[in-house]
Amino acid sequence: MIVSLSGIDGSGKTTRCQALVRSLRERGVPALSGKPAYEANEAVKDFCEWAYGDRFAYFDQLNNEFYISCLVADWLSYLARVLSKVGTTEILICDRYVYDVLAQAIHMNAQAGVLRQLWHLFPRPDIDYWLEVSPEVAHERLESRIELPMHRAESLDELRVLQRAYRQVAEQLDWKPVVVKDTTDTDDLAEEVEQTWQRIRMARAT
Repeated sequence: MIVSLSGIDGSGKTTRCQALVRSLRERGVPALSGKPAYEANEAVKDFCEWAYGDRFAYFDQLNNEFYISCLVADWLSYLARVLSKVGTTEILICDRYVYDVLAQAIHMNAQAGVLRQLWHLFPRPDIDYWLEVSPEVAHERLESRIELPMHRAESLDELRVLQRAYRQVAEQLDWKPVVVKDTTDTDDLAEEVEQTWQRIRMARAT
């Protein structure tokens, strides 16, 4: 079973993902978090740090299609290695999904032709969650982050653009994720996920 968590930068995807996995495990449900290794993405950032002194210089120094293609390559690797092998014995909670890559492509004015061409190969998550946070709140969180510096794509204006990009993804793909508000209790999500998992297992057992 696959569960995806999507949202703009600063919406709390990683935090919510870790909390959801923990809550499911406390219930005795076999859950794990997952995301690509982002080897191509990291290679681009390493190059940008060497060439421009800024790991995030790709945002305005490199061809947008090239950068998005690197992200897509990371996701294709993850598809082949992990997503294609997920069954019903465990629950994979994805910290981001290909919806997020397409939103980033739209945000960066990239066509993402390869991703669109191969979209049908990616399994549709059994539950899609959208973490609903305003750009203003997300920006405040990113400003208070201490482990990583802010980069230009995390400005308030860019977060607003990214939020509009997600709306375009929803329209283009008829994507209707379950909305998760900041006030939503993670244990309630865990109960929903567990119930869905049990229904899937029962249906496939018959």
